[in-house]
Amino acid sequence: MSTQPPRTSVYNVTFPEPGIMLVTINRPAQMNSIPMSGHLEGQALFGWFDDEPSLTVAIVTGAGPKAFCAGGDLKQQRDTPYGAEPQQQQQPMAPSGVAGLSRRTGKKPVIAAVNGFAFGGGAEICLNCDIVIAAKQATFGMPEVLRGLYAGAGGLSRVVRVCGLQVASDGRVGRGDDDEGFGNGEADSRFLT
Repeated sequence: MSTQPPRTSVYNVTFPEPGIMLVTINRPAQMNSIPMSGHLEGQALFGWFDDEPSLTVAIVTGAGPKAFCAGGDLKQQRDTPYGAEPQQQQQPMAPSGVAGLSRRTGKKPVIAAVNGFAFGGGAEICLNCDIVIAAKQATFGMPEVLRGLYAGAGGLSRVVRVCGLQVASDGRVGRGDDDEGFGNGEADSRFLT
């Protein structure tokens, strides 16, 4: 590698084979939810990946067996509201969105290896990956509306394009082994079992 990857407190970055970057969202106790700083770290990490000539593909997964990514860290958002004291304010969302992936413009392929829950921002990460490989127990959903939020990093428009209007409209949670679920089955082979 011509340079080292940026330091990160949220992601474990390894290189299992030449040309492959494995990014593990490493917050299993928090269901791999991503704090505000993690979005900026992800943007820096995937920007570096896109510029690093020795790397050809990235794989994103979650630590532990239960969650790929539960989205943004809602406890942090609750405890650090916008308008708090300046030293306590949330960092802004990265321009490239959730974990630096939901609005990423790089051309190298990114694969999501989904091993559990992929909710909210976790589902948005999957929607922006080139290939999604889902375990049978993987569960996908965009439950933001249940919390008075919306998928503001591009997930709403992308879910219609990737999964179709019916799946996007009914709001169901889909599983990796559900032919009618979130982007799975013959209609869309991007979510594989």
